[in-house]
Amino acid sequence: MSKFNFLIFLIFLIFRDSIGVKSFKSITLRNIQCEGNPEIVVNFTCVLKAVNRDKVIGILDGDVITRVTNVMINFNTFARLNGWKQWIIHGTFDLCEVLAGKYHPLFKIFKSTLIKYTNINHTCPFEGHLFVRDLVFDSLDFGNSILPPKDYRAVLRGYGYKTQYFNITIDVRIT
Repeated sequence: MSKFNFLIFLIFLIFRDSIGVKSFKSITLRNIQCEGNPEIVVNFTCVLKAVNRDKVIGILDGDVITRVTNVMINFNTFARLNGWKQWIIHGTFDLCEVLAGKYHPLFKIFKSTLIKYTNINHTCPFEGHLFVRDLVFDSLDFGNSILPPKDYRAVLRGYGYKTQYFNITIDVRIT
């Protein structure tokens, strides 16, 4: 996150109550798409499953056929404002380093959610069957968030050694 974007983020955080931004009540998964590099990941699938009227879970499965020792994650968020416009939360981090204990603010937000629903809870290298099961974004996981109610898109691109490993797009609605 650039210094300018971080400054805007802090100003928004300080003045959010005075401009009428309230914390959200629920996060609903709306769409999920994934694609993987067939030389690295096979049988890569993403599915949304409606459990009841208010709860949708996400399921991701894939088999890593080549040992992966370096995974960089490029994370971008978009807000739906007459089309998808890039939002202020974006950045790149080394997944292997943050799983080994290095602090990164973007990863800190999602770490508790990631550990609860996946077997990607160890450091590199990655190999074999990796999954995310019964993924639900709960407002308790994100605390008192500053995100205003609307539709958001998160795009995660995993790459390493100049090779793209995967691309995951998640659409959520915050109400």
